[in-house]
Amino acid sequence: MPKFDNILKSYKRKGNVSITHTRIPHKKNEDGKLPLNGYGGSYHVAIDVLKKFHDQYYDAVIKGKRDEYLTEKQLVNGGPILEDFDFRYSNEIDYRVHNEEHIDDLISLYMEKLLEIYDMKPGTSFPIYLCEKKNVNMLDDVTKDGIHMTIGIKSDRVVRAILRELILEDISLVFEELDLQNSYEEVLDSGINKGSTNWQMYGSKKPLNEPYQLVYNYEITINDPDAEDGLYEIERKSNKMTKELFYKLSAQYDKHIEYKLKENMMDLYNKMKKSGGPKNIKIKKSSIKKYSANTGNSKSEAYKDITSEEELDEAIEEWFSQINADDYVLYETHKFLMILDKTYYCDYHKWIKVGLALHNIKLKHTFHDQHGRMFLSWMKFSSQWKNFDWENDIQQHWQTWSNFAYQEKGEGLTEKSIMWWAKESNKLRYKEIKNDTVDYYIQKSQSYGKTAHDIAMVAYQLYKDKFRCVSIKRNEWYEYKNGRWKPLDRGTTLRKLLSTEISNIYSRKTWEEKEKLTAIADQTNEPDEINIAGVSYNNSTEGQQQEEINNLKSKNQNTKTPMDQAVNTLMKKIHALSDISVMLKQTSSKNNIMTECCELFYEEGFEEKLDANPMLFCCPNGVIDFENKVFRPGRAEDYCSLCNNLPYKKPEENTEEDNMYIESVNTFMAQLFPNEELKQYMWEHLATGLIGTNDNQTFNIYNGCGRNGKSVLVKFMEKILGDYKGSVPLQYITQKRPQAGAASPDIAALKGVRYAVIQEPQKGAPLNEGIMKELTGGDEITARKLFSDIIRFTPQFSLCVCTNHLFDIKSNDDGTWRRIRVCEFISKFVAKPSKKEEDYEFLIDKKLEADKLDKWKHMFLQMLVQVGFKSGGIVNDCDAVLEQGKKYRKKQDYFSEYFEERIIKAEEETMLIGKSELIDDFKNWFSENHGKNIPKGQELYEFLNKKIGAYKKKGWWGYKINYQNEDSSELTANAIE
Repeated sequence: MPKFDNILKSYKRKGNVSITHTRIPHKKNEDGKLPLNGYGGSYHVAIDVLKKFHDQYYDAVIKGKRDEYLTEKQLVNGGPILEDFDFRYSNEIDYRVHNEEHIDDLISLYMEKLLEIYDMKPGTSFPIYLCEKKNVNMLDDVTKDGIHMTIGIKSDRVVRAILRELILEDISLVFEELDLQNSYEEVLDSGINKGSTNWQMYGSKKPLNEPYQLVYNYEITINDPDAEDGLYEIERKSNKMTKELFYKLSAQYDKHIEYKLKENMMDLYNKMKKSGGPKNIKIKKSSIKKYSANTGNSKSEAYKDITSEEELDEAIEEWFSQINADDYVLYETHKFLMILDKTYYCDYHKWIKVGLALHNIKLKHTFHDQHGRMFLSWMKFSSQWKNFDWENDIQQHWQTWSNFAYQEKGEGLTEKSIMWWAKESNKLRYKEIKNDTVDYYIQKSQSYGKTAHDIAMVAYQLYKDKFRCVSIKRNEWYEYKNGRWKPLDRGTTLRKLLSTEISNIYSRKTWEEKEKLTAIADQTNEPDEINIAGVSYNNSTEGQQQEEINNLKSKNQNTKTPMDQAVNTLMKKIHALSDISVMLKQTSSKNNIMTECCELFYEEGFEEKLDANPMLFCCPNGVIDFENKVFRPGRAEDYCSLCNNLPYKKPEENTEEDNMYIESVNTFMAQLFPNEELKQYMWEHLATGLIGTNDNQTFNIYNGCGRNGKSVLVKFMEKILGDYKGSVPLQYITQKRPQAGAASPDIAALKGVRYAVIQEPQKGAPLNEGIMKELTGGDEITARKLFSDIIRFTPQFSLCVCTNHLFDIKSNDDGTWRRIRVCEFISKFVAKPSKKEEDYEFLIDKKLEADKLDKWKHMFLQMLVQVGFKSGGIVNDCDAVLEQGKKYRKKQDYFSEYFEERIIKAEEETMLIGKSELIDDFKNWFSENHGKNIPKGQELYEFLNKKIGAYKKKGWWGYKINYQNEDSSELTANAIE
């Protein structure tokens, strides 16, 4: 009987003690017997031994992967908040409908309600854990899915009941698009909420079901009410299970943080607690609204009380009147916001993204109420929706706004997102707004003393979507050009634009002001008195212009009439604009302006974001978005720097010639892979060379001898992948791991690569299994370019190798072999192919590499994109590949080979094999049959333990080594060691 069964028996409930844990029984088999671990039970685990029990459970179930079916009773007081979401769909659904966006919205909803209930002190924090099953549960009449949520705040049943009703008020905002078959009352399990239903222990499951696994691990930190970053911050933590994390996932963990209820909740709480106890709690929603309080404390809280369009417009107008140069971006963003198309205020998820983008705007120098003012913009934008409710919506949306968390990095939405959406929605109005912004900063630059910063701000407004500074210290830049970001040496392109485009803008502005002076002169009929006619901007040099302007300024500086004052103002503008135009061509001035530009264009973490989105594939003419299954124009916010260098052609644009090329590609693949299921596998596998999710975590070995098309296929992939194809040095995967911190430019170059090919190994080349797992495992790796800092990235590539000789793999663990896929290239391309179909010989095409691949490559790319749209980057295994992998493993299984040749059953049970005898014989056998790199003895011992039973009292009893050509092979116990 397994050890844990004995442990469970020791906790079996006896007498009248309370039940703390139960075991869900299985249904009996057809023979009337229970399956292994299938019995039910009731247990009592006292509080003083709970930690010991959790340790025993952790070792057996979490670490030992034991199937278990335990539940635990919830604490009446002091336990965490537990929520069980039960989703039911039509039985036609075979996939998970909710996604990470729904999870984000769910967290926001719970934080909104928790902040209404609890008085949460700034600086405190608590965890929120969400668990899901690996797959949905498909039954005959319904498809089930669900979420287990644990909120690490001490609570009791009364508070949980209040929270449940608050959540049910707005839960439809999160899940309304899921097309659920059950009501929201049924979605949110009331039994779990009240504490009357036991909670499934983490790692346990219902019989014939999968266990829930930790998928989202968040830490919530409460901010100061006046903080710019919102009322709280949310940080994603690692899902790696540890013993400490397991403790916190228990319903009986009593060491979570404890918050006091808000004063205005105490009356409701006490009335509920007094009127029947927690087991029979029923709450009217009107009571909740009566006692709930808003959580924000900033001055802008008054905005939530706006109930008419007139009040909103008045508040916005007041805000506009306070705009200055430092926060003009907010005014510009408001203008961009109001030209977004209606889908952004009609579609809930787009609308929420707009709100997050507005909330995330963070300026270095701005007024303290920045976020509140942007809320006004959000409401003005939202009010365009036909169902907008002026009486209630602003107050409700204020709660949502107050609980938004500021996003520092990654996919955080900002004013740049609003700008890009506006550009896509209305290009004409976008350009007009941007020109207005540039004019504003040009005006400021001539009014504020012509500083380098003011002029740099004009450059920033003109080119903020085209340039990024990534290191102020090293003066490193990137330029967005032809749909992707490219390194730019010291910002040279921007520096050139200072002397050309921007200088010309100031010259044109100077000319426009001169035209105004000319108009005044024409009105007064006294051009000589104004003395402007003599200034010619078309025929004089810049120095002559400057001298003439100085003369004009001197002659007109003592004027007193309104007309004279207008002339004097224009002359000052002309003088300032002309000065700046000249400054923009002076080296010293440009140096100062570029120094200021470094700070304005700097984006923290920019290089980390480059090529980080695994679902985007950049082409010269646009971006293939595998998440949304579309080909669209590229955007700067895509952060693409790699490019395949081959334009993509949509299927609907194909010509008759293109269709002929498609047929040729299909013929090419059919000849390469005559086995139909292997051909389908290869199409899906090659399509992963475009998608960077690396969900399959496999190492594909293209195996076959001479003229079988392996190298041609790789070259074909190179033609469509461009920068997305990479090479892995053979020594990196066959030798010891490089020293920590050592330069590894070849590995650093793999960041963002989608298809990585290892150089062909020689016969007997050993595989470093640890490095192979690292490259295919989906975890972050580190690398360092020459003379650069260490970088960290998650490999996105499909790893493969072309070879005539398979690697020598010493390890026999499942972690290694579950990754190995052997793709046999069985075809031969020869001058005189056999007529027998089973020989798989085809006529060699000598023009294939030189000519035809280039003609076919556009269609090959298109075909792989269509496969990728369908597969989503998932490769379905086939027998043709798996069977070759099993043969490979068996061939590499030296221990099994040794066992079959050398170990036999002994005639007497008193006979045994000792460790010394075993390892000496194994070393001799291995040297004779396989050469060097003898596996470790401990691995051999573990193999024998599994094969013939555990090592006991100096040996493995009942077996002996089969010594060939020796007189005696019998050894007794007394003769060993």
